[in-house]
Amino acid sequence: VHEISKSKLIGMSWMFLSLSAATLVGLVGIAYFSKGLGDPALVFVEMVRNTFPAFVVGFMLCAVIAATINAMSSQVLVLTSSLTE
Repeated sequence: VHEISKSKLIGMSWMFLSLSAATLVGLVGIAYFSKGLGDPALVFVEMVRNTFPAFVVGFMLCAVIAATINAMSSQVLVLTSSLTE
């Protein structure tokens, strides 16, 4: 129980860092795509595709897909455990 405050600090620090990085990507994307972008949700993908070689782009986009699949599987696990209780 005494570890809760430490866990809360770690969780909030990680959340602050990840939201700051997402905001930074959006702000850099505004300057990078001065003419605009068809789908603003793809700003990170388009910046990676325009900046790095194809080999690095493949690794970065695979990392994004892996993180999405991991988050989705965690949500499915929570859903199934809440339904079975």
